[in-house]
Amino acid sequence: MAVMWGMRNRIAHCYLLVNSDIVRQTIQIDLPETVRMIEREFSDT
Repeated sequence: MAVMWGMRNRIAHCYLLVNSDIVRQTIQIDLPETVRMIEREFSDT
């Protein structure tokens, strides 16, 4: 989660230094897994 927060800070404050390939990879690969983890967490309650 700390890595995502770091990415958020970089996008918000240093957007000219953001590597669009890394953002795209995060959206396509990492984000779906994060959503699944959150959904599992909420479905257990």
